Amino acid sequence: MLQFHGVIPVIFKGYALIVPELLLIVAALWSLFSDRLPGKSRGAAAVAAFLVLCAGLITAFCAKGIALFGSKLILTSDARFGGVVLCLLALVWLVWTAAAGRGRTAEASALVCLSLAGALLATQAGDLIVLLLSLELCSMPVYVLIGYRHSRAKGLEGALKYFLLSVLTSLFMFYGASFVFGLAQTTSFGGLQTLSGEPLAIIAMLFLLIGIFAKMSVAPFHFWAPDAYEGAEPWVVAFAATVPKIAGGFVLVRLIAVLNAQIVILRWPILIASVLCMLLGSLSALTQKDIRRMMAYGGVTVMGYALLLLGITDSQVVAIGWYFAMFFLATYGLPTMGILLISASEGGKISDLAGLSHRRPVAAAALVVFALSLIGIPPLMGFFGKLFIALAGIRGSLIPGVILMVVVSAISAFYYLRLVKAAFFDQPQEAELPATVPETALEAEAETGNEVEVEAATAADDEPTRKVAWGAELAILLCAILTFVAGPAAGYLMTWMRTPPY
Repeated sequence: MLQFHGVIPVIFKGYALIVPELLLIVAALWSLFSDRLPGKSRGAAAVAAFLVLCAGLITAFCAKGIALFGSKLILTSDARFGGVVLCLLALVWLVWTAAAGRGRTAEASALVCLSLAGALLATQAGDLIVLLLSLELCSMPVYVLIGYRHSRAKGLEGALKYFLLSVLTSLFMFYGASFVFGLAQTTSFGGLQTLSGEPLAIIAMLFLLIGIFAKMSVAPFHFWAPDAYEGAEPWVVAFAATVPKIAGGFVLVRLIAVLNAQIVILRWPILIASVLCMLLGSLSALTQKDIRRMMAYGGVTVMGYALLLLGITDSQVVAIGWYFAMFFLATYGLPTMGILLISASEGGKISDLAGLSHRRPVAAAALVVFALSLIGIPPLMGFFGKLFIALAGIRGSLIPGVILMVVVSAISAFYYLRLVKAAFFDQPQEAELPATVPETALEAEAETGNEVEVEAATAADDEPTRKVAWGAELAILLCAILTFVAGPAAGYLMTWMRTPPY
């Protein structure tokens, strides 16, 4: 059923709620069979980008309050905001991949679409079983992405670490969910509000938190992230470090919103995790020379900021604090993806950015915007995200946590500005000759007739690509523009998220 409301041309209702997920499945299937379809591998990423754009638009214009399948899926205003943010991040990634992706990118596009479908379902879940299965669908393709280049030993090692830890923490989640079902006699979010503060309920919820914390790389369950990210290629990390983590953050906010009144004691483990994230993440990032490891620890720090708001128990502040946390997670995603996509073309080390301002002035200017936003400099969106956290934290009597956040933000300026220093003030080293293909590899190719993958024969894992397609620059520029514009528009975005006009 279609409605007209003011300047909003179309409002989708009913089964339009699952149309975005169906479009993403179509995109994944197109990518998997791209060899038989027009455009081949690059065309698969372009088609996937178009379908993700359609999915995001449908999600943005779906009417609030749609419930499907016995309220197993519910579109709330925060779920719609989360869906739009996740689709936007995936769109930027796919545009970059379609323009600058090396090798076979069709399978990677399929994995990204499947992971995004799981993320959208997780944000819309109104049932614990749907939530857990959606989180697994969101995480499993990322294991494969991290080890996507099978010739990279570090990538396979990182994928195995992520897989083993994620499987273990998933067992914790399902074990805790079984206790929740036994206590509440239901898995619906509405029924979970009847849980009391008895010890078994607290243990069950702690098990659920452990699983979600590990997927978000929240301290002290973050040790897999730096190794996994360093082993993966930067363009893969750009997706793995944003969409699954932000989806997990939105899920955590919804769970706390359901259970906050019943189990207030959960605030203490959340606050402890917040402090650990801010301290361990910021101090560990200071010494990193690899951009991926630095961004991994920076992501741990960011999760600490968001968790600070989830520890508020003041009833007058708690609801607005949840919305602030969701907005802040969105402010983290865009600049993080932008930095990692720049690194994907330049190299994985901070020193690889030397001379970027001469080679790619647009990318260098965008890098400044990304770094300043993550530090929290006005008028960028990162500043407003941290400002909202500070305001809510002060009103919620978490002043020590707010002070720690300010101190940690000052520390983060050091390692984020190192990227800007390298791009504008460091001199690039002399380009090294590319490694040659070993004779054994060439002989194997001659004997078998199969193509020898270049990466299997090169000694360097992160050989930079200096020629960058205009489409890749467009994706990075889009990230920078959104990061800049979303700052002054923060008030409008918050209003649209909390009280949408339709």
